[in-house]
Amino acid sequence: MKYTVCFLFTDNGERVLLQKKNRTQYSGQFNGVGGKIEPGETPLEGARREIRGGTGADVQDLIWLGTLSLPKDRCLPAGGDNMGCELNFFAGTVEDTKAVSQQPGETEPLLWLLTRHVIGGLVDTAGGGDVEYFVSKGLRAVAERAPASGKTLDPDLVKLYQAIANNLAREAEFLHRSSFYAHPSMTSAMNEAITVIRNLATNRFDEDLLAHYKMVATNLAEEAKVFEGKAINSCADRYAFSSAVSAMKRAAAAIWELIKFVN
Repeated sequence: MKYTVCFLFTDNGERVLLQKKNRTQYSGQFNGVGGKIEPGETPLEGARREIRGGTGADVQDLIWLGTLSLPKDRCLPAGGDNMGCELNFFAGTVEDTKAVSQQPGETEPLLWLLTRHVIGGLVDTAGGGDVEYFVSKGLRAVAERAPASGKTLDPDLVKLYQAIANNLAREAEFLHRSSFYAHPSMTSAMNEAITVIRNLATNRFDEDLLAHYKMVATNLAEEAKVFEGKAINSCADRYAFSSAVSAMKRAAAAIWELIKFVN
């Protein structure tokens, strides 16, 4: 089984949002917001969905912190006939803490705790030190996400790249609703690219994720090529889908342009 665990920080990193568990073997202890990744979801998509469902906040700008594989005796939920599980950790920031609240149907309370208390072991957390480690890593990640180069795009270029991302988002939604040619790998590649373009265009660049940015651009270009071959060249709907292919190709090129600029 695969799960997400997300740590949300205030803008200054002083506090981190944790959830007090009342289920599984970690009942009574604190952990990040998260849950099971649904079939067809990427870890990032699952993290965003769990945050929305658990807190009401729409946090798109998440940073991947790492993956932890747990043996059967530590897997969530407790018991069951499983071989262990994979935890995918993310961090992000929330500008307005008032936008975060325990959602209807959720039974585990949310608390904004002092980050230094969590890292210092003054909070009873789940996982035998795992939470403290990833909260510490998450705090560093959100504090260091500005590009090392200090370069800033011209405002008109920011608008251009945001428009490219928005266009890709519209095409992704169109394909999701109407195209039997679209597959989860395609929409996943499109959604990942949207996030990368928006981040890079607004000066959020993490050198540790440079390889990831390149992979996203490569995957999107490959998905565009496959889609063009299957849908555009072999069906009567080629005109309806040609704009989606163009949007995918332009977005992939935009990521490479932004990588070159910030790096």
